[in-house]
Amino acid sequence: MAKGPSDAELVDLAAGLLNPHPVGDRLFGDVASVLVMEAGNQFGGVCIDTPSSTGFCAEHAVIAAMMTAGEYRISRIVAVWRDEGGTLYVLPPCGRCREFIQQIDASNLDAQSPPRTRQSGCASRACPTPSGRSRTRTHPPCHSLRAVVPAQTRPL
Repeated sequence: MAKGPSDAELVDLAAGLLNPHPVGDRLFGDVASVLVMEAGNQFGGVCIDTPSSTGFCAEHAVIAAMMTAGEYRISRIVAVWRDEGGTLYVLPPCGRCREFIQQIDASNLDAQSPPRTRQSGCASRACPTPSGRSRTRTHPPCHSLRAVVPAQTRPL
């Protein structure tokens, strides 16, 4: 078992990184992600949503931070978003994120996500195969709110 925070603590850590910043009709930092390595090291990051497709999901930001520190294998990962009413949601990684996670290290397909996502369990259940074919139906992109499920019954 990996060292590090409980699922609830992992969600709370990610929620603490949320810092939405409006830029035109876009929001930066409204989705945050935290990952934990086998040794217990933790990294965090936020999304940048740009109109020209040069932005990236929070999972990409947190993986870049992890790699900057010389680490490549993920034990656990979570992404969260808070609606205008204050309800916190755990987001499943989008297909692009799952592919990215796999390409960094194939063992990352075993990375665990906290429960209460539409698809809990390891990333390999939904990640495209190396040939590009999906093992299961992929989710909408991270920013598509139709794919979110409340993290808990009360806002954090």
